[in-house]
Amino acid sequence: MELEAVHLVNHHAVTGPQYANGGAIANLADMTLTRCRVADSHADGFGGAVYNYGTLTLDSCIVEANSAGLGGGIYHSGTDLTVTGCL
Repeated sequence: MELEAVHLVNHHAVTGPQYANGGAIANLADMTLTRCRVADSHADGFGGAVYNYGTLTLDSCIVEANSAGLGGGIYHSGTDLTVTGCL
């Protein structure tokens, strides 16, 4: 999946039968974010902004003011993570 120039703001993944991961995005495959902003999101589990268990590429993105049990901005346990020109 590819997302370009998207703003994901104020999302919340809540605890259910198990911890909810990825406040705004839970990636289990291949994902590319370009010129995106992910902000003010929360996960009760892992990855306040993004939970990655796949291949994730971020290019010229802003990831700010997110929170989680672990990995406030990005929680990565996948195969590849590439971050270029991000704040």
